[in-house]
Amino acid sequence: MPLTRKKKLEVLERYKETFADAKYAVLIDYQGTNVEDFMEFREKLAERKSSCVVVKNNLAKIAVADKPLSKIKDSFKGPTAVVFTFEDPVGMAKVVVDYSKDFDSIKIKSGVFEDSVLSVEEVETLAKMPSKEELIAQLVYLLGSPISRFVRTLGAIPRNLVVVLNQIKEKKEKGE
Repeated sequence: MPLTRKKKLEVLERYKETFADAKYAVLIDYQGTNVEDFMEFREKLAERKSSCVVVKNNLAKIAVADKPLSKIKDSFKGPTAVVFTFEDPVGMAKVVVDYSKDFDSIKIKSGVFEDSVLSVEEVETLAKMPSKEELIAQLVYLLGSPISRFVRTLGAIPRNLVVVLNQIKEKKEKGE
């Protein structure tokens, strides 16, 4: 059943509110994916603060005009879903790539990262990067490592002094 003009305008407005301004997105072909697998895919995306919207291509092209996603409007062909996030592009890419490997029915079409268009290979490369949390942990470790070494070095000076004084005391007690 075709959509009425009113319904099309509602869908168009929903697209604009939902994903049109996303700076991080991947378009996928989901044809052949069963409902349970697709729901599981959406749940994994939600864990990574990402979302997935199945779109009507013509309306999606209109919704993304003059937006970051307009750069990949040519990928809006066939069964299309927009996977997007406003926070963690690496986490989103990891879920998409993992599911595209596990389920042959999910195929990556293209992606957007900030102002750059991503090919399938680039989306896979993005998925291999450490997550934001992992990068923060690495940074904290790198920043903390020299400080902890410095503190250990400072602590070694009085400790060594105490050891030397103790050895002198023991020698005096023995009468040497």
